[in-house]
Amino acid sequence: YIMLRILLVRHAECYMNLELSTRIGGRSNSSPLTPLGVEQSVRLGQHFQQHFQLDGHAADSLRFFSSTAVRARY
Repeated sequence: YIMLRILLVRHAECYMNLELSTRIGGRSNSSPLTPLGVEQSVRLGQHFQQHFQLDGHAADSLRFFSSTAVRARY
């Protein structure tokens, strides 16, 4: 059998997350990641790379989809 695994990941910390207003980060596609958000993104990428290598997944069977928002493109 083929097991389908779907992982949903929210973007890392962006500058909009730090504002103490009533705005929600998801309402602006132009808010970049903070330095902490960049670090979080790098660590998540490393985790995925290690996890999928150890799990034996072939690279051609993986699919990644991402928002076009600035905070999701690091």
